[in-house]
Amino acid sequence: MTDDELGNMVSQTLKSSYFEIIENKRSIKLSEKNNDGNKNTKSYSFIIELTEDLRKQKFLILKNLEELKNYAHYLKSEPKDCDYVILNESLKLVIFIELKNTNCRKEEIIEQLYSGKKWAEHLLFCSGYGSSELKDSIFDGWQTHYICLNYKRGRRVVQRGSSQNQHVYRNMSANFLKGNRFQFNNLLK
Repeated sequence: MTDDELGNMVSQTLKSSYFEIIENKRSIKLSEKNNDGNKNTKSYSFIIELTEDLRKQKFLILKNLEELKNYAHYLKSEPKDCDYVILNESLKLVIFIELKNTNCRKEEIIEQLYSGKKWAEHLLFCSGYGSSELKDSIFDGWQTHYICLNYKRGRRVVQRGSSQNQHVYRNMSANFLKGNRFQFNNLLK
């Protein structure tokens, strides 16, 4: 399957407010709105800079999962989710991203990232992707990355530091980075 076919499948299933296709852009902008009811909490954004070779790639971004869950009338309670899922079929790459501007327990964030994986599998399955394959996960054989970006004004992360940014919980490892502007390739290290 190509990135175009994956994008077409998703566009026939999901409303455009829940996904975005990025191609031929220098960067990807990820934003978090103030929706916690606290008037002092401001919206914030992250920029993920793409290298020249990645600008030619097509990325499918699943977003607004929390809003999507509000419209899923078959749910009695709201399960957790992550903020963004970035997919590239040709690279077999999927990145689950949680955005934070406050401190939060790392275990809770990892649970959100893992839940985001389950939501992405569910949405892609509903779109028809991977429905004919007998696998434990749609993402078997994919490079899978779990990342929490913690907003810090004026900080740019050029290179990831040591393993202190990595946290393991229930056999799942996630990377925790601080800043507001990142190089895409540095997210994958």
